[in-house]
Amino acid sequence: MSRTCSLRFVQNFLFSDNNNHKEFLKRIQRLDKDDGLLLVTLLERVATGDGITPLASVQRIGDFDPQSYNGIDPGAHYFPMPNNATEATGKMTCHKHPLRIAEAYVGAKGMAKHTLNIFEVAYLNPLREAKRWHVLVAITCFLVQWSLLAILIFYDIFDQKAMVNYSEGEAHFLLIFVAFGSSVVFLHKFMLEGGKCMQFAQTYLKMTPPQLRYRFWPNFPLILDFGVNIILGLLVFLFNIYFILISDNANDAILNALALFFIVEIDDDLTPDMDDDEVEDFKAVKLLKHILQPLEQGESLTVKKVTEMDVEPRTGPGCYEDDDILYINVGECEVAEGSAGRVVRANVVSVWKADDEGKSSHELTTSFSEVKYIVGGSKAKEFCEALAEFRCIQNWKDISS
Repeated sequence: MSRTCSLRFVQNFLFSDNNNHKEFLKRIQRLDKDDGLLLVTLLERVATGDGITPLASVQRIGDFDPQSYNGIDPGAHYFPMPNNATEATGKMTCHKHPLRIAEAYVGAKGMAKHTLNIFEVAYLNPLREAKRWHVLVAITCFLVQWSLLAILIFYDIFDQKAMVNYSEGEAHFLLIFVAFGSSVVFLHKFMLEGGKCMQFAQTYLKMTPPQLRYRFWPNFPLILDFGVNIILGLLVFLFNIYFILISDNANDAILNALALFFIVEIDDDLTPDMDDDEVEDFKAVKLLKHILQPLEQGESLTVKKVTEMDVEPRTGPGCYEDDDILYINVGECEVAEGSAGRVVRANVVSVWKADDEGKSSHELTTSFSEVKYIVGGSKAKEFCEALAEFRCIQNWKDISS
């Protein structure tokens, strides 16, 4: 990876009207257990008081058709937002809400090690011309896979083959061994590919704006993916035993199993050759649609920053640095609410920061100062659930277990 995600870059995006949404989404995909810098910046952004990050003003050039939202060319001269430009300024506002960003990051993190097949490439590809080609290849792949399975099934059924009675114990044992071994392989393949298919669909449909979530054509590649990796995968597992049991000998049994394995692998083999940057581009455009969504009317998210000292803590950029040692935990605890000091359960994010002020280089004892972020509002639970999925939380679990 040539470009990393620094704290300064994250702060610049969240605390300014910079509209580099796509670059931001690409860079945060490269975070691992260093995503604490993103987490604390999101908390600081909400703690500044408004709960909504600055809106990036983007000059509107030309007309934008919301109906073509799923076929956006990232290189076009308009920014991919619904048609909300004002007549007076000709500009659009692009939201950067911390909740949406946290959800988008968690979605990207869950897909970090996911290997795309041809159906998923066709779904993610934002370029119109390339998308049409990939959809065409995906449809062809779908038809070929189902046709080959149908040929195998109907050929053996209409060939009037039945269960073979084996007199030789060795041949009988070999067929049972092939049937058992190949069934284990196909069951594992079905569970693995089916699980990946469902996870992919759930992740990106959640990131899709509600008005686009149930449209047929944008989600058509997902339907093909489900048809191959769920339905066809299950049929291959079930018919594998039948094909082996009607085989004349062990060689035919192995050939039948290999034929079935070839069928289920076609969609993975037809995936175009793409580097990591291209894959990040595809994912960033899909995630972009999610972070551009503002909260609905009546929804709210607030964060109150509390330190160990009884003073009003400073919030905003500058509270943390790239080389800070942080341990972060997300949970619930009892806090005092209001002037009466009523104790209530609240969602709290605790951040322990290593103190190094006035410390000599040879000193071995490390002290930590704790900052608590009390999360409130109707979206507090969703926000904390997303933060709890950040990889940096594992650092705290590692030292506290």
